[in-house]
Amino acid sequence: MKVLFRKSIILLTLAFFCTKQAFAFDTSSTKTVNVAILLPLYLDSAFKYSDYQYGNSIPKFILPALEFYNGVQMAADSLTQEGIKARIEVFDSRKTSVQQQVFGENSYHKPDLVIGVVQSGGELKTLSDLAIKKKVPFLSATYPNDGGVRDNPNLMIINSTLKTHCFALFKYLQSNRRSNNIVLVTRPGGVDDRIKNYMKEAEKTLGGDKLKWSMASLPDSFDNVQLAVYLDSNKTNTVIGASLDNMFSLRIIATLSTLREQYNSSVFGMPTWDELPLQKPEYTGVDVYYSTPFISYSGNVPVYNSITAKFKKIANSRPSDMVFKGFEITYRYIKTLYEHPHDFLQYMNDAHYKLFADFNFQPIHSRSEESLMDYWENKKIYFVKKTDGAIKGVY
Repeated sequence: MKVLFRKSIILLTLAFFCTKQAFAFDTSSTKTVNVAILLPLYLDSAFKYSDYQYGNSIPKFILPALEFYNGVQMAADSLTQEGIKARIEVFDSRKTSVQQQVFGENSYHKPDLVIGVVQSGGELKTLSDLAIKKKVPFLSATYPNDGGVRDNPNLMIINSTLKTHCFALFKYLQSNRRSNNIVLVTRPGGVDDRIKNYMKEAEKTLGGDKLKWSMASLPDSFDNVQLAVYLDSNKTNTVIGASLDNMFSLRIIATLSTLREQYNSSVFGMPTWDELPLQKPEYTGVDVYYSTPFISYSGNVPVYNSITAKFKKIANSRPSDMVFKGFEITYRYIKTLYEHPHDFLQYMNDAHYKLFADFNFQPIHSRSEESLMDYWENKKIYFVKKTDGAIKGVY
């Protein structure tokens, strides 16, 4: 019953969007700031002549944007209650006309800020190019990649890149684990090699105390012995799971669980590890850490509980992380824009309207410090500790 109720709410939302090119939350009759939010709602795929195409189901590729939208909606309600004068317009970024609508010469409401949930480097490059041409700040809300963007001081990447996560991990290990037996585990080739190279680059760039670590390149189907040969029964072992592959990552955790009587071990993984099903019995007893720029669950308990209660009232279920991201980003940066409409970029790190996480945007120069900056990137990374699927700490 709960699932059906939630689906009906989401389908009604989709149907409403289907009748419009965009939907605006008008928080005041006197509009002082205009914000465009681009979400991949896939309305042209979900509907044909206003008829929903997926029966009583909701495709997984639509859900994240809808969850983000629910966060935007709740943020708009909060802004209204606080008397913030803003116009928030939500667009389906999968519609072919959206770029002209948002950035075109005849756009009725020229945005003062664009927030985008983009899905590829190509999309990020196209939208950020349009944003700099129109001199509009563009905030990439969820895509952890720079898309090859260069020379664009109007682009803000809030979901930190993989390189930033690796540098933060190396620095954390330097400060907290340098006496451990540290083992970096990868699969050969692909993204795993890129992660390994980022860690090596961090070692060269950051300086400070050296880490004594070994590197293990293991096949997908490695066994206990193949990992155990790198562990030390007389020391605390810190294993770095340097992989974005979920099955390989879970195999590392399961193996450490099997070996936990002989070896005292914990494992540090990648930002994608936040959704791994660690509550299953085969992962028992292993402390799993992963990095993230978002900490809604522990950053502000009263607001977290308020959003959870409101969402449960709407959809009869608990909100996902995308709901909190939609709320936090919309609320914080519309309030910042409202207070600083002419120098918004100078106040990106102002914590006055912080809800959950600290954000630390820094200029990125891919070629040299003397070159024109490429974009702004959030460099603040947290480490979340989970044991048996339950959050035990945030560092």
